[in-house]
Amino acid sequence: MLEKLKSLRTEALEDLASAKSTDQLKEIERKYLGKSGQLTELLKGVKDLSIEYKQKTGKAINELKAELEEAFKQSARTLERAEIDKALQNEWLDLSAPGSAYPVGHVHPIAQTQMEVERIFQQMGFTVVDGPEIESEFYNFEGLNVPAHHPARDMQDTFFIDAPSDPVEGKLVLRTHTSPNQIRAMRKYGAPLRIIVPGRVFRNEATDASHEHTFDQVEGILIDTDISIANLKAVMQDF
Repeated sequence: MLEKLKSLRTEALEDLASAKSTDQLKEIERKYLGKSGQLTELLKGVKDLSIEYKQKTGKAINELKAELEEAFKQSARTLERAEIDKALQNEWLDLSAPGSAYPVGHVHPIAQTQMEVERIFQQMGFTVVDGPEIESEFYNFEGLNVPAHHPARDMQDTFFIDAPSDPVEGKLVLRTHTSPNQIRAMRKYGAPLRIIVPGRVFRNEATDASHEHTFDQVEGILIDTDISIANLKAVMQDF
C-alpha cells in the first residue's frame, strides 16, 4: 500500500505539472481527490487492513492528500494569473466606454394608485396615517362598535393569529380593514382630526376572479365643529 502511495504521488505531481489550463487542472484534481478519485479509493480500503498497518497507512494517505491539495491550490493560482495576463494582452477593453443600460423596474399599479390618492388628500389638508397589519380584536372590532356577536363579524371572515390572547384586547388578527387606525389616531391626536388610512387588509375567503384574501383599501375620517354631510360630499366631489 505504501509503495502504491509513492507511485500515486509521483503520477499526480507529473499530471499537475502538465496542466495547461484551469479546466485541465480541475479534471486532474477530480482524478485524484474527487469522490471517486484514486486517493479517495485508497482511503476507503484502509478499513480492510490489519490493525498493524491501518494507522500507518491512514496517516500516510492523509499526509499525501494534504500535500496534493496544497499543490493544486498553488497551481490554480499560477494558471489563473497566467490566463488573466493572456486575456489582458489579447483582449481589448475600453474603460472609458459608457456602460450598458440595465432595465429598471416600475412602481406597482396598486402602489401608484395609493400614492395618487395620498397626494390628493394631502392637498386637501388630510394627514396620511399608517398602522400595524396584525391587530388585536379590540382595535379591529370592539373599539369600532362591532362586538363579538355583531353580524358584521360574521361577514368579515378573519385570519386569527396563533398566539396567546390578551385579557383586555383579545386575540390577535390580521386586520380586516384599516379602521383600527381611526381608534389609534383619535386616542393619540384627539380632535379636530383629518386623516386618511390607506393599506393592505386581509379576509379569510375563497379566491376567484373577483375575490382575494389580501387587498388594499383607503378610508378617511374628519372630526371638527360645524361638519356635516355637505362636507363629506364636497370632499368626495373634489377627490
